Amino acid sequence: MSESPLGLWSCTNSEYHACHEAIGHSMIDCFRDSVLDYETRYVSGTTPPDEPTDAMRLGTALHALVLEPENFEDLIAVGPDCDRRSNANKDRWEEFETAHAGHTIIKPEQLATVHAMRNSVRGNPFAAQLLAGAGRREQAIRWRDATGLTLKARFDLVLDAGIVVDVKTAPSL
Repeated sequence: MSESPLGLWSCTNSEYHACHEAIGHSMIDCFRDSVLDYETRYVSGTTPPDEPTDAMRLGTALHALVLEPENFEDLIAVGPDCDRRSNANKDRWEEFETAHAGHTIIKPEQLATVHAMRNSVRGNPFAAQLLAGAGRREQAIRWRDATGLTLKARFDLVLDAGIVVDVKTAPSL
């Protein structure tokens, strides 16, 4: 394993999560819950990553719309407006997912929710002012702590004024 350079890190979300040389928050949570699970996910790599939940996809879509609206269509794809109970609709979804590999796929009703959430954020004067500020969006960083561990974090927005902004869609942190 090569050593990760320290400091600001220009990377995609996928690259950030694929880097196991530095330890992030979700990796610490995994270790706290189960050392065996941590080993199979991050050390040996024998456990594949979990499939994102609907809530996770909604959060990813909100991040893209609020923080990177110019990249929204490159990151997010809205699936067909159909249920997946019939074989024909299952096939339709499968074809859509194949055609949009690499995108986060959301349901049409989730797109309406994401737009409403974005409008709510824009309607809050304090949030709107923060999000309009100059800074670095989706900024990753790696550093070494006092124990010698290499840690990582990815900030939603780091304003030039030194303020860190974190966009959340869930009530718990």
